[in-house]
Amino acid sequence: MKRGLRESELALILLLLLISPICGREIVPSFKDEPYPGVGSYEAPPAVSKEEGGRNALGEWVFRFLEGQEEEFLRIKMLHDWVSLHITYDTEALFSGRIPPQDTASVLRKKRAVCEGYARLFQALVTASGAECVIIRGEVRLPLRKEKRETLSHAWNAVKIRNEWYLVDTTWDAGFLSGEGYKPRYSTAYLFIPAHEMISTHLPEDPVWQLLEKRVTRDEFFRRPLLTGPYFDYFDRSSLEEMREGTGVSNPFILDFIPKKKVRLTARIHKGREFFPGELAWVDEEEEKLSLTLLFPESGVFDLLLFAGDPGEARMELAGEISLRVAEGVSYTFPVAYRDFNEHQGRLLLPRPGPLKQGEYVTFRFLLPGYAKAAFLAHEEMIPLAPEGNGIFSLGLRLPRVEELTLYGAESEEAGSWDGLLKFSLEKH
Repeated sequence: MKRGLRESELALILLLLLISPICGREIVPSFKDEPYPGVGSYEAPPAVSKEEGGRNALGEWVFRFLEGQEEEFLRIKMLHDWVSLHITYDTEALFSGRIPPQDTASVLRKKRAVCEGYARLFQALVTASGAECVIIRGEVRLPLRKEKRETLSHAWNAVKIRNEWYLVDTTWDAGFLSGEGYKPRYSTAYLFIPAHEMISTHLPEDPVWQLLEKRVTRDEFFRRPLLTGPYFDYFDRSSLEEMREGTGVSNPFILDFIPKKKVRLTARIHKGREFFPGELAWVDEEEEKLSLTLLFPESGVFDLLLFAGDPGEARMELAGEISLRVAEGVSYTFPVAYRDFNEHQGRLLLPRPGPLKQGEYVTFRFLLPGYAKAAFLAHEEMIPLAPEGNGIFSLGLRLPRVEELTLYGAESEEAGSWDGLLKFSLEKH
């Protein structure tokens, strides 16, 4: 598969060559979630067994496929991409318990596999390329499991590049299970994933393949928060990493995140099958930190789900999960949010959620993207808010003696029409 390096790939390789002699262990290139050009349409390898000469045929296919590409990490990425893009997960086999043959020829013939077939095919392709590759078998944790220690048997790979082992999971980079269905979705989250990140979800049968200096016991594996590949893509670190399952917390509870890049972070809490309103979790953004604040309405054990995504994108990926124990709940009230507030991705910055009482002095602060002016309506009078710039409006106000206070916004200074955004209920003092 002759193809020159893209400029971004060449820059990564040059950085790798410059830095690696200083650092000892190789610096792994950071690949975006984009397949190598042309891999998605490249023909399949021949589906023939070893007895039928499959080894030679597979080797010839790999030679043509990788022709012109000499950089070792990119060669492995190309093979990873072909497997993740062309093999579909066999949900029928998984849920029926009747697993068909998972040898390389069978997988290539059906274009379907469970994790064992993914791992075997990837091993065969990498081996044919001249690199060393092993299959790692063990168990994985999945989110939203009723029993926290419930796992699935799983298989993934380790590839040796320049005398160092790197972990790869082509199954998890091909898509994900949704109910009893499967949704293909290419990713590089588990391509060369560092060992200290992989141990959050993958526990090898043989502890040697944890590839960690200090090995993690099975008990410790289950006590750690479940952090997925997207978490490590978006965040450098967070206070969540130091927590353990069942940690006791109080209201309000705050988690701090240090992002690697611009990210949209959201969270939901649930107790058993009951999911609580999204208003119980909000994120405050500072220059180099995101602070997630959580409110728990009652005592008990809650599951916290974290979602992360690119700003402006609708798709959010599950980034993590942990169970938290709450001794005492709190009762808060929230304003009613209208459609325009949600569509403009507005945010209430101040005051914090809680009851508002007539006659008390309150400072309001809102983020209202797309609006040029904002005002409260009370006693048929419009009370304007002061614009601070960047879509932020604020006002210090002694609350009038009315039952409801409604926030409106207009998209231009000249506009005569206003959008209803939020409605606050005011209690009598």
